[in-house]
Amino acid sequence: MPSPSLCLFEENVGQGNDPDIRIFVRNARPHRSYSTSDRLVLWNRMVSLETSVRFARPVTSPRPVIGLERWPGTVNRFSGPIERWRRAIPAYLRFRMPEVFPGIDLDVGFAGDGLELIYIVRPSADAAAVTLETGSRTELLPAGEWRIAESTFNPATVSAPQAWQLFFSARTDVAAAFRALDRGRVAVDTSAYDRTQPLFIRVEVNAGAPPELTIASLSPAPDGGLYAGGAVSSNAVCTVSPGATIYYCPDAIVLHINSRGEPVFLTVLSGSVEDEVHTVIFDVRRGDLVVAGSSASGDFAVSANAAQRENAGPLGPRARVSLMPVGDLFVARLDARSGDLRHSALIGTPDGDVPRDVALRSVRRRDWPLALRR
Repeated sequence: MPSPSLCLFEENVGQGNDPDIRIFVRNARPHRSYSTSDRLVLWNRMVSLETSVRFARPVTSPRPVIGLERWPGTVNRFSGPIERWRRAIPAYLRFRMPEVFPGIDLDVGFAGDGLELIYIVRPSADAAAVTLETGSRTELLPAGEWRIAESTFNPATVSAPQAWQLFFSARTDVAAAFRALDRGRVAVDTSAYDRTQPLFIRVEVNAGAPPELTIASLSPAPDGGLYAGGAVSSNAVCTVSPGATIYYCPDAIVLHINSRGEPVFLTVLSGSVEDEVHTVIFDVRRGDLVVAGSSASGDFAVSANAAQRENAGPLGPRARVSLMPVGDLFVARLDARSGDLRHSALIGTPDGDVPRDVALRSVRRRDWPLALRR
């Protein structure tokens, strides 16, 4: 089965607290990055520093996001309190922001697990308007890259620009290079080109490392694919090593992959700290998914009618070298086709709990055909 790509752009439809954020970059480099209407915000994995790159002229109202290529699956995010839960979030492999400069649109996609920016200069526009700007220290490297050196740990790099035009579907390259304007700002210079045709200018943005993804459980799906449960790095910082390496807390995830290796859904179950899925089982009798895991979050996504809604603790992240149990267990039921959350609840004591296995069985007066041994 081919490996699915989990890199995606997630539109902010209320799951993020900052309304200025238009797009979240998920499961790609740079981890923890996002886009506003005119800035790409990069977080360095090695140090807790924000690097902001302005890729467009400032605007007073949010610039629209136009999805060009949808992510093939459904994205659900059940994080924190119920009012922040979001189902079927618009998610893309490529999107467009129009008029980032006069007569110039910007297409954003992935280049491997990094980011690709393609400026589309319409015939009426001037390619010299394309500029990139940051408040961080920068330098132009001999190979033409623009290095954003906020720190000595994993600085961000914007690749040397490439430019081209299309004539009857045939590509004609146009020479392009960065030119330093002043501190923290570069323009793109190009050789002469046909101004009656669009010009395309492409750069790649590389920074830091991708998020950590772990798969703890696999279960066969009725469509011949698989259900997978595990965790992926969140935006929350769990611990910082003496060498200043940041370890991000995991979010619990459930992924459905069909027999062609395509993602059907990605469902995130989380709070603000550390959450992981340990077991996923397809319940043949009821036709949905039973999910079991652990949570050290005081605000884990719990149904309003759950028998236990409060995490008994201990709360907070465990040290990576510690095997001490932290937090409670959780159990959840998901729709097996859409990944929608049907019910979730916590199970635990103040001593910390670790799941060992899950067995399906009938339980009277409960919506849980499972028994959990701790």
